[in-house]
Amino acid sequence: MSKFKNVSPLGELVVPALGEAIVQPGAIVDVTGPLADQFGGQPGVWQALDEDGVPIPVATPEPVVTAPEVNAVIDPSRIVYATPDPVVVTPPSAPAPAPDPAPAPDPAPDPDPDPEPDPDPEPDPDADAEPEPEPEPEPSIYAGLTVAELTAEIAARNADRDEEDQIVPAGTRKADLVAALDADDIAHPSESTDSTDTEEGDQ
Repeated sequence: MSKFKNVSPLGELVVPALGEAIVQPGAIVDVTGPLADQFGGQPGVWQALDEDGVPIPVATPEPVVTAPEVNAVIDPSRIVYATPDPVVVTPPSAPAPAPDPAPAPDPAPDPDPDPEPDPDPEPDPDADAEPEPEPEPEPSIYAGLTVAELTAEIAARNADRDEEDQIVPAGTRKADLVAALDADDIAHPSESTDSTDTEEGDQ
């Protein structure tokens, strides 16, 4: 871990690398790794300290010694000029003949013309025919019973059945009771025949 002291002429510093920490003038911070190299490269802002807090002198680069300039006198008679190589110019060759164009494809045959419409089409015999009326449903065999009789019939059928097979009308109106018995006749035709014969015998 390296120690650095804030010697910046700006005084107080905000250091993003230290989590936006505010370093007061003369304050000492401890940094490691790449931050130590970054701080060490700014001797005018951060002064490096040893473990005891003593400033570490900054090494000054050695001056670069250059060779002295030599004032040479050149004798023009001893200058050898290079002779350029001769340039050989080759005339352009004749262009190659263009290939023969490909033959044009045969034109597509004309499509068949639309057939002419029949001037006197035959009338459709079913066009003006009136739709046949739908057959009316046959009246229920229970339509002549009263609400009390319908309720008694449903109770009689439910007496010997399990709960999941019992008749449950959609409501208490006569139409609901009749619809429930009609649906049960379809599901249990044998029971509906027996109950119907019994009612006809009573009447």
